[in-house]
Amino acid sequence: MVRAADLRQHVLGVLFVFGILVALSNLPGGTRAHQVREISPQDAKALIDGGALVVDVRGRDQYDAHHIAGAIAVPLDELRASIPAEIAADQARNIVIYCGDGSTTGPAGTAVLNGAGFPNAVNLESGLQGWENAGYRVVSR
Repeated sequence: MVRAADLRQHVLGVLFVFGILVALSNLPGGTRAHQVREISPQDAKALIDGGALVVDVRGRDQYDAHHIAGAIAVPLDELRASIPAEIAADQARNIVIYCGDGSTTGPAGTAVLNGAGFPNAVNLESGLQGWENAGYRVVSR
């Protein structure tokens, strides 16, 4: 038979471990999925046509090879280090962030901007791949 004191100690131990895991998952580079707003290529196109800023958070070589027309290149590591002036100028502006597939650096970049006070930054859910698959224009070298 389990004693109440043993059960209480076990529950406290489980809660302690759970708390540690939650704290670790919220550290930069943790494993927690980013909770950001994601939009389809069609919705992204509408925002961009309406004047949204477009930010490519992939590496510069990838950007140079091909990117969404009008996008600025701000690799994720640079974005984490500081918000560039062309983004910082207007926190209320719509911003479409993208990476290659929409699930790697795009959500992380969007989370960085959301956390820095840019509530209208959204992730292109399928990234550049989805954009191209939807038939939208890209600039290639």
